[in-house]
Amino acid sequence: ITSEFASPLGNRSITERAKSAVVSSLVDVILISSPMAGVDSSLSAIEEVKTAVDVPVFLNTGIKTENITRFLQHADGVIVVAA
Repeated sequence: ITSEFASPLGNRSITERAKSAVVSSLVDVILISSPMAGVDSSLSAIEEVKTAVDVPVFLNTGIKTENITRFLQHADGVIVVAA
């Protein structure tokens, strides 16, 4: 909903941005990014978005071997990219 290294325009909450994306853009999935690569995503943000929308919620940054099990208990999936 907010890309890595980006700042949201305005002051809408993460749930408001997620709902807006679902309604206005007809998205198939919501992606939640951590503040920057290598930093864990917010579990509370995942839970807030999951309760607000009716599409899957995936994480696309901050996933590591050490935390993937914990995050998959909350998110519907993850995107893993390795160089």
